[in-house]
Amino acid sequence: MSRVNITVGINPAQPSEVRPGVFEYVPIEYTNVPASVLEASFNITDGQSVNQESIGSTRLSFIMANDIDNRLSRLSYITYLGVKYKVTNVRIVRPRVEVTLGEVFVANE
Repeated sequence: MSRVNITVGINPAQPSEVRPGVFEYVPIEYTNVPASVLEASFNITDGQSVNQESIGSTRLSFIMANDIDNRLSRLSYITYLGVKYKVTNVRIVRPRVEVTLGEVFVANE
């Protein structure tokens, strides 16, 4: 099990006004969160396609407390090894949180 530092992006409970009349969720970032890599694997499918597809499956575990607003249900992305990934699955195993990373995160998608 390897150790890494990640950045966790959590959407706020309410959107903020970024320009007059325009409201968006601006994620709150928690940087340098120590995490353990539980699983890092890739599924490569070649099939009949011209291009080879590679689908990653990475699970991370880190310590983060939940609060009254249930912030863990609003996890938006995690920056792992310099790349922002969507969070596809959250499992709370107190005091730790286990997350599964999905595809690359694109803002305002």
